[in-house]
Amino acid sequence: DDTGKVITEGDFLDGEKEGEWTVAINDFSAKGKYTAGLRDGKWKYYYDDGTLMFDGNYIQGSPDGKHMYYYPSGQLKEEQYYISGIPVKNWKKYDEMGNLIVTITYENGKEYRINGVKIEFPDDKTIILH
Repeated sequence: DDTGKVITEGDFLDGEKEGEWTVAINDFSAKGKYTAGLRDGKWKYYYDDGTLMFDGNYIQGSPDGKHMYYYPSGQLKEEQYYISGIPVKNWKKYDEMGNLIVTITYENGKEYRINGVKIEFPDDKTIILH
């Protein structure tokens, strides 16, 4: 940047991001690995002070497994689950005091229940925005 701080560090292979990368943008930084230009493996994001913001795994660019988000205090904010980019299981959101505020259950990649109450959609074209 203007002050000489490294904001992006990584390698390219045949024009694609490859290997370990570090990116520092505004008030956070990210560290992880690329394979053939796609996120692959464990990625972690950090707040400016080094506190963990996000921890999750990717396979060929798609989120996979448990993804955890944290408040700047370090308190758990949200946990999500994926299988090859498709949302699955129970996603949980917490307030800054650690109290569970909402649970969203996914089935076949779609929101199925919110706080245990089944969601009834009028047709298959309904989209829920996050």
